[in-house]
Amino acid sequence: MDSISLIDYIKYNVLKVRTPELIEKINISNLIEKLKKNKYQFVDFKIKGLSSDCASYIYDIYKLLAPLIGYLKEDFKLRDGKEFANYIIETSLNQSETELRTNFTIESIQEELKNNNSPAVVFKGAKTSFLKFKDSFKSEKIKNYNLMYSAFYDFVQIIDFDFYLFLKSFSPSMIEGFSEKDPVFRSIKSIQAVDDLIKLDCAVQAISIRKELITTIEKYCEFKDISSLPEKKIKLLLSKIRYLQSSNILTDTIVLLLNDFSYRPSVSLSESNIFLKYMTDITQTFKDDIDSIAASIKSQKINSVQDKIFANIEISKLVNFNEELNELLEKSDCLTFCFIDALQYIKTFKVAIFDKLYKGPINELLLALEFKDKDRSAQAFDAFYYISGSYDNILKLDEKLEANTENGKKLRGWLASKNKAAANRDFIESLVKKFNEEGMAIVIDVYNSIIDLTTIIKNIEEDAKTGSKNEILNAGKIKTLHSYNIELGEKLQADFDILILLLKNFIR
Repeated sequence: MDSISLIDYIKYNVLKVRTPELIEKINISNLIEKLKKNKYQFVDFKIKGLSSDCASYIYDIYKLLAPLIGYLKEDFKLRDGKEFANYIIETSLNQSETELRTNFTIESIQEELKNNNSPAVVFKGAKTSFLKFKDSFKSEKIKNYNLMYSAFYDFVQIIDFDFYLFLKSFSPSMIEGFSEKDPVFRSIKSIQAVDDLIKLDCAVQAISIRKELITTIEKYCEFKDISSLPEKKIKLLLSKIRYLQSSNILTDTIVLLLNDFSYRPSVSLSESNIFLKYMTDITQTFKDDIDSIAASIKSQKINSVQDKIFANIEISKLVNFNEELNELLEKSDCLTFCFIDALQYIKTFKVAIFDKLYKGPINELLLALEFKDKDRSAQAFDAFYYISGSYDNILKLDEKLEANTENGKKLRGWLASKNKAAANRDFIESLVKKFNEEGMAIVIDVYNSIIDLTTIIKNIEEDAKTGSKNEILNAGKIKTLHSYNIELGEKLQADFDILILLLKNFIR
């Protein structure tokens, strides 16, 4: 690594010789001269390696960074830095924005519901607060968030360089961490160490030293609840990085020791849009919270109504849907059967309540009465027969997925493993959608039939009580019936109304 000879100097500068070999010699000579003029000498020209001064300079950076390195690795290498990004935004909220943000949290919504406020009113208020919060952010504020985070994220890339392992090459007895006495470094000749230095060079060149970075380093210390780096130390750290950038000393050292003039540090600058990610996340969280609370309210209503109508009655199961398939669909993240609970309630109602208490009396009632409108009579019988036949319709649907049926074999085969389910997702969801349509058609038809029958019986009861002839012409006949009477009719209406209330939760 000596300077060029006098002969080479004359050839190049006087005789204008430009052979590849001579050009390389001149370039190396110029690079050596440039490196020697630097305030710090990173190259030991005697051994043609990295100097102890290089190690000492990098060690100074390491000491300044040390309080943060562990935290930065955890937050940005093991995780994605999202928590800190959110912290930047949430700690900048003014009082009005903080109040709006609080108004659509799950805790706030639940508290409002505890005060017996209408869920619809509570949800509307939460949505209004959410939209006001979303609209409160101006473009300049959003730009500042992104600048702060991007500057810090680019700075964090410096920890991709393993300071400890690099420095240990210069001082084998060095221990990780710091003692009162700094290690003694020696110059080394190591291609591996030069290769490692490339990571530091790339990271350093990506750092943009501006006021946002100093502010964000201080905010990160606040975020981690650790002693803030004194501003003096932050400025010293950044001045050392700025020197590496302005002098280009790392790049020149790498080029010289690798003898590779094509080398350039690879720089990838961050353009994070943390506000967009933040709003996307809280939008999804808000939606999930509302869905969760709504589902909970719906479930509570269903349980309450179920207890009223099915007290001490065991709910009938849909064996082929219930015991295996829906659970497998859930595990495979596929579309699931959505009608199971509703059909189970209908099946139970039909067998345990309708058949035992009301089927015979209603049949007797409808046969004995003379309806004012023949179409109304047909509507009453259609509703009665559909409810009567609902059990068989449900069984037929359930039997279509027995293990030995074509659909049952297909679906169980597709769900044999999660990988198989993923590969056959379209087929699975097409089949499930078909069954959902069939199942919900039964639910809707029973629901409408129950409403029709309940309405007609209420009208019949009214005619019997008042002597009006709005629904039937021979209301007096009811008194002569064997199995139907006014008291039974009132109980029937109460049970049917509860079933309507129960099924309403499953119909969109």
